Amino acid sequence: MLKKLGYILGTIFLFLTVLITSFWMNLSSKKLTPWIQSQINSQLPSEYQVRIDRSSTLPMKLEVEHIEIFKKDEIKPIFQIHNLQADFNLLKVLFNMGIPYHVDLYEGYIDGVFKLLPEFSVTLKGESLQPNRNRMLRKTKLVLSNPIATLDGNINMSEPLEGNLALVLKSVKISGKPENTNLPLELPQAEFSSLSSKIEIKAQRITLNMTSKGDFEGKLSGTLLMSQKQFRSSNINFSIVGDFSDTYNGKLESLGFINSILSSYRKPSGTISINITGTPGTPNVKKI
Repeated sequence: MLKKLGYILGTIFLFLTVLITSFWMNLSSKKLTPWIQSQINSQLPSEYQVRIDRSSTLPMKLEVEHIEIFKKDEIKPIFQIHNLQADFNLLKVLFNMGIPYHVDLYEGYIDGVFKLLPEFSVTLKGESLQPNRNRMLRKTKLVLSNPIATLDGNINMSEPLEGNLALVLKSVKISGKPENTNLPLELPQAEFSSLSSKIEIKAQRITLNMTSKGDFEGKLSGTLLMSQKQFRSSNINFSIVGDFSDTYNGKLESLGFINSILSSYRKPSGTISINITGTPGTPNVKKI
């Protein structure tokens, strides 16, 4: 009896799989693409919109190509995704308790899962990403190199938003020009072999722990309490402890006035130790 029941259930499952696959494979790209685009745009803030070049259905997969995010009334996109694939294989969905995905962007990729249970969340693991290929970041001229990024994290999409991210950047070169840094004085260009960050998000509070290796060897840690109105009025509380490399110290010594300002934040050991509070718009800096 059980063997017969298993045979019947297996036959039904196979029939449904063939039926769903047949329907899925025959979805028209001309109808599917605008539908996906409209669904995404309905969830975005009104000042943004998404454009999709093409979408198609593969066996148990959805592929969306050339996704661009625009600010309305702007011609060039602020963010681009080369390719996105979502895997609807039933066994993978059941095993992962969610929908696995793969994204190609900025010469690298991100793999992860859209978790459906116990809460809606997203896992992500990125490799070989080149963030300075993003037009908006490149436009600031703050990062002068083309660093390679790796990313690992998990974000709970329920309210309030929570998550953890680990980000590592390799071969980073940063401008010291005031028009790029928004600092009142010009600093020498700084180079880092690596910048490693751990970020924790809990509602409006972001906790950051960063270590750097290169022209400044040190740590940055603290919190950012995001303002719902604008970033410049957010509350910050960060501490920075470390020291510059001998090469960078030599560049600073030639600047005279700037070096004397930085020296006022040095401990007798030579280590720089400061605390930054207030807001990004009006920060308060003191020696600790």
